Amino acid sequence: MNHQIASDAVIQNLKDAGCEDDFIERFIFTLENQQSKEVFLLLRGWRNNLLDEIHNNQHKLDCLDYLIRTLGG
Repeated sequence: MNHQIASDAVIQNLKDAGCEDDFIERFIFTLENQQSKEVFLLLRGWRNNLLDEIHNNQHKLDCLDYLIRTLGG
């Protein structure tokens, strides 16, 4: 597989995951410099951020659901 194609696929995957441009640049630099431990730390960090967002949004939904139930809707 062509390195550029693989790199393009990785970049697209990161964009699809909501990664910001500065994160993508840092990730690609780290990947190209074969710093595998750092690569996984970056990915896990971004994943944790997304999971925190999910939990925060779940809390917001729970609050609305409570209000709907309380008001009899």
